[in-house]
Amino acid sequence: MMVQRVLAAKSLSHAQGATLMAGFIKLFPLFIIVMPGMISRILYPDTVGCGVPEECYRICGNRHGCSDLAYPRLVMGVMPNGELRIFHRALPPSLLLLPL
Repeated sequence: MMVQRVLAAKSLSHAQGATLMAGFIKLFPLFIIVMPGMISRILYPDTVGCGVPEECYRICGNRHGCSDLAYPRLVMGVMPNGELRIFHRALPPSLLLLPL
């Protein structure tokens, strides 16, 4: 994507702008996927950040880690009640719109 934008640019300034825009697009998943997981590992070290396989199996039934609990635990623990209700109302319709 970045190479196509640079090669199709009209001038040097457009190519530099396209490179910056593509770089920002590449950083966007960091804040959506990685940051909530790291925040939940810090806030919930006993459940999400378990290190011993037996302890992980006792908490979530998986010996490799409890990373599946990271986002739900963060949403349930950090969001205020009103926003949590809106989140719960919006989640099922959004799942119906996902392509299979």
